[in-house]
Amino acid sequence: MEDDAKKAIVAVGIVLSTTLNQAQAVVAIAGAADTPTTMAAQAATLLRADPIIMSWLTVSVLGPVVWLTSLLAGPPITVQANVGNGGTVQMEIGRRKRHFQVVIWARTPDDRNTVADPVEALIASLEANFGLTFPDGTMGRLTFSGDTQHDEATLSDTFRRDLLTCVDYGITVTDQTYAVLAPIVNNTTF
Repeated sequence: MEDDAKKAIVAVGIVLSTTLNQAQAVVAIAGAADTPTTMAAQAATLLRADPIIMSWLTVSVLGPVVWLTSLLAGPPITVQANVGNGGTVQMEIGRRKRHFQVVIWARTPDDRNTVADPVEALIASLEANFGLTFPDGTMGRLTFSGDTQHDEATLSDTFRRDLLTCVDYGITVTDQTYAVLAPIVNNTTF
């Protein structure tokens, strides 16, 4: 059970501050193969890469533990660490309407109805059930715009029916997010 809980942690945020106006933060993000030990090493590397943090303290790592030692003689350093799980957020950035024309050609008016009626029923069903579900999980609203039948005499004696539809759908972007679940160290000073 504890191993499953450790695997669920995908981000660790560490915020260090000396005063209310001066704070520095790093966020270590786990990959699929990361363990608590590799996450501690990654957090230490990020802390060491920040020159302001390194002027405040020294950083060392022993297994899954990050050790912080203050270099300041003045105000205490406040440490806040949070762990979070990952997820994705999908945001709609625009909408589009696309018009489609389904054309049915047949030899007789009866053949035309035999083919067109099930297509029209499918369009009505999609319209009644809000529309289409796209691979990214978003939905597009399908509406029936109208239809026309062409019974003009032509050399080939064909009969035509046009079914006009419109799909209104969103254009989306997806971004990786990290939600803070629980503080593991909060306002500890040293």
